[in-house]
Amino acid sequence: MWAITYSIESILPQFQDIMTFTVREFEDLITILNEQPEWRSRLAKALFPEIDVTKALQEIAETTKAMQAMIVRMDARLAKLEQGQAKLEQDVNALKYDVRILKADVRDLKGQSLENRYRVMATGLLGSYMMSGHDATNEVADQLNAALEAGTISEGDVTQVWASDLLWGGEHRKAKEPIVIVMEASWWVEAHDVERAATRSAILRQIGIKAIGVVGGKEWSSDAVSLAEKLHVATTTNGRIDRTSWALAVEHLF
Repeated sequence: MWAITYSIESILPQFQDIMTFTVREFEDLITILNEQPEWRSRLAKALFPEIDVTKALQEIAETTKAMQAMIVRMDARLAKLEQGQAKLEQDVNALKYDVRILKADVRDLKGQSLENRYRVMATGLLGSYMMSGHDATNEVADQLNAALEAGTISEGDVTQVWASDLLWGGEHRKAKEPIVIVMEASWWVEAHDVERAATRSAILRQIGIKAIGVVGGKEWSSDAVSLAEKLHVATTTNGRIDRTSWALAVEHLF
């Protein structure tokens, strides 16, 4: 244990009229100051004569209280901002969904418009390749029903064929044989459009009808183009049949 002799006179001239005492441990000084509140105040004034300690502590307390209040307000604002951001994200997601639905609806409307256009212009579109062109729905229906009763095809096959956008019959100009066009029309042609035309024309060929799958559209995906060539499906763009694709489809048929 070490001992230090403190003279109040050497530290605080203001204490000259009180007493001179010795503090052997630092803890003794703390004990004395705790027992003499007035001394603590006078000691603080002596050590920091330029500072009003009481006022400074009060200002610190007020500042701390003000900062805490500000933090509370900031937390509240932050919570509102987070809620606003979450709501904004929900609105943006809802808007994106609505835009996707709108695009799909517009695409469907365009597809229906294009389908109707092909129905109207079928004679002109296919006139260079077929004679006596006509709507083949009734004659195809008769053969489908007969094949269904015979068990050659299933009800699912019949449903597939009836989902075709156009069934157009006539006589192939060169082969002089009756054929049926199974058409799918879509504004934006994708692989599944080609697959449907190929599947439905194959069902008709299964029951003895010489059928060619044809897909018409305004724009084509690269997958759809390559798949049409692979499956021997004729293609049309902007109301004109691609002669190469038609030749390949006919070659596969006969």
